[in-house]
Amino acid sequence: MNTTIIELPAVTEQQIREFIPFIRSDEDLRWAADWFITLGIGFAKHAIKNNPKLKLSDLIILTTTGKHDVIN
Repeated sequence: MNTTIIELPAVTEQQIREFIPFIRSDEDLRWAADWFITLGIGFAKHAIKNNPKLKLSDLIILTTTGKHDVIN
């Protein structure tokens, strides 16, 4: 298996640690980050499969705009 190292923004790391408080090591954090990435990919695949007109770019826009924009 190829390994790619990514750097998490400090805010993202803090959010992961708050959501999963039992992270004690870098390996735990890598596992949690991988889990969130895998979960996100699954949600994206599911959304695109169930909404054929939806594109990946639409999902990116939905998740990067302010919450008030998504509700409207």
